[in-house]
Amino acid sequence: MKRLLLVLLVACLLAPFAFAQKFTLDFYFGMTGPDGAYIKNVVEKFMAANPDVKIVPTPYAWATLWTKLDASYAAGKPPQLVAFHIQEVNPYFNKGMLAPIGAELAKMKLDKSDFYPNLLESGQVKGEQYCVPIDVHPIAMYYNVDLFKAAGLNPDKPPTTLQETVDYAKKMTKAGANQWGLGLEQKNDIQFYGFMSFFNQFDGKLVADDYKKAAFDGPAARSAMAALHDFVWKHKVTPLGQEDARGDFRKKTIGMVFSGPWDNAIEGGFPSQAGLNYRTAPVPQFGPTPATWMSSHQLGVIKQKDKKLIEPSARFIKFFSDNNAEWGQAGMIMVRKSQAASPLLAPIKEQSKGFLDSLPKAKFMPLLPKGWEELFEASPDRAIMKAIQTYMMTEKPDADAILKTANDTLDKILARYYK
Repeated sequence: MKRLLLVLLVACLLAPFAFAQKFTLDFYFGMTGPDGAYIKNVVEKFMAANPDVKIVPTPYAWATLWTKLDASYAAGKPPQLVAFHIQEVNPYFNKGMLAPIGAELAKMKLDKSDFYPNLLESGQVKGEQYCVPIDVHPIAMYYNVDLFKAAGLNPDKPPTTLQETVDYAKKMTKAGANQWGLGLEQKNDIQFYGFMSFFNQFDGKLVADDYKKAAFDGPAARSAMAALHDFVWKHKVTPLGQEDARGDFRKKTIGMVFSGPWDNAIEGGFPSQAGLNYRTAPVPQFGPTPATWMSSHQLGVIKQKDKKLIEPSARFIKFFSDNNAEWGQAGMIMVRKSQAASPLLAPIKEQSKGFLDSLPKAKFMPLLPKGWEELFEASPDRAIMKAIQTYMMTEKPDADAILKTANDTLDKILARYYK
């Protein structure tokens, strides 16, 4: 009897460890700024609630992430979890790298009705759920309320047109005092998103419907680039060669800047900058059509040799979705109705207004089935970014040559993927 009691006692003592770290999941993501800390917060909370799962979070710069992900898969040692964008869902499905997770999520009773319309479907391919969206993130305009007031501008009426943007920027610019009306990063990939917002406003099209030819070299690209170029060279409200407009906005030397909600992160973003009094508004309308660039972060599961890893991976994705407001503190716009009014988001409620007001006119980029990151990744070595930088940093740019070079490069890439 004593021996039996001893065995039971030992079993009870060891029981908490029976499930400890039964599964280890590698998690790759590209959130390397303040938003990355919020990803890790959700990971920690998930592991506390699921002691049988250990998640190893690994952030990479986006351009590096694709290389690491492809190489690890080819080597037979891929991560189990990945966070990327809506535009990567189709390409990675077509590479055969995504595992379907719809059945697992259904078993776990993911509440599909709690998603805003059409958003859960953004993670589907051919009707099957391969990814789950955790946010949407449009581009909007941040503006410094104090600089507005000092220049005699009404912060309740931010600019809504190209001419108003020029006028407002001129009133806030004091070049001798290193104060500028508008920040435009010419040596940083962030400018890609602003450019694409205005490209869409001029009804631009990046590729033909059959994906075989680029359509970048056209009136929309020329109009958008000319407008941005003029802020630097004609209106002189943006410093030439600016590398960190958002950093300058933090220093209160920039009146307005175009960026995404990642800069609205409660910790590490603009809200944590002492004395920075700012608001957000939709990007002004430069072209005939209201529009702004938008993307969505998605969580997916990479195909595994060990099928037992699919369930805990899907379990993490459901947990992340059910606790969406934890991630929303990084500034991102929620996709779950129940999470949008969370008190966790109260500190940035007012500063999020410009992004929420932008949603009706926000536009995803073309969701190509192959080659997306090589064609349209916002990296300095990509064709469109090279065109933007060359155009903006040249006083008298040769638009024909710059746009033809970009279009020809895109055509060569498309030819490799679409016969």
